[in-house]
Amino acid sequence: MRFRTTSRDGFTLVEILVTLMLIITLTALLVPGVKMAMEKASAMKCVSNLHQIGAAYMAYMVDNAGSPPEPIDYYKSSLESRTAWEGGTIKAVGLGKLQYSGMLADLPGVAVKGEARSKVYHCPKRTASNGWAYSSDNWIDYSYLLTGRYLRDVFTKPSTAIATDVQGGVGMACGIAYHYNNANVLYADGSIGQVPYSVYSTKSRGAEMFDRDYVPSY
Repeated sequence: MRFRTTSRDGFTLVEILVTLMLIITLTALLVPGVKMAMEKASAMKCVSNLHQIGAAYMAYMVDNAGSPPEPIDYYKSSLESRTAWEGGTIKAVGLGKLQYSGMLADLPGVAVKGEARSKVYHCPKRTASNGWAYSSDNWIDYSYLLTGRYLRDVFTKPSTAIATDVQGGVGMACGIAYHYNNANVLYADGSIGQVPYSVYSTKSRGAEMFDRDYVPSY
């Protein structure tokens, strides 16, 4: 007795639906992990930028008899902590002076504005549409926290906060936290720390809120 075998082409509707459900489930499991990995990579790039700024800051101090770059309020009545260039004869201020003086590899001696600004000053999480990233010709993404407190007994303390990736500084409005609701902070001893966004989420707190020994009052 012979048995006839039949070959089947394609898949049944049930098999297709099961396969689609498996793909959807796997995608739902993988996407958060991929997103988290991208977030961590972005945060690490930001930390790397701050490390480079910190090394340049310390080199600047050595070359300038222990004095840090002058913030914008050294030249005019302003507490804008993101300013790197102020036009006219002022080619660089604040963190912009690190580039202008040659402590960073990018275009020394050139006004720190527009496309001439070092990419070290760019937080990878920020774009022109969601924050500051080069949205103004004289701004950078990292706040210079000596603005408003340019005193030797302040900036020589190892625990003094020098720069952060969140808008801050005396008189400035609160900023936006991009890295897990934290700010990356560069201290005068060259170390990088994190400060919870809740520590400086109100305008009334000044630049001192970023310092290591600051105790927030909740």
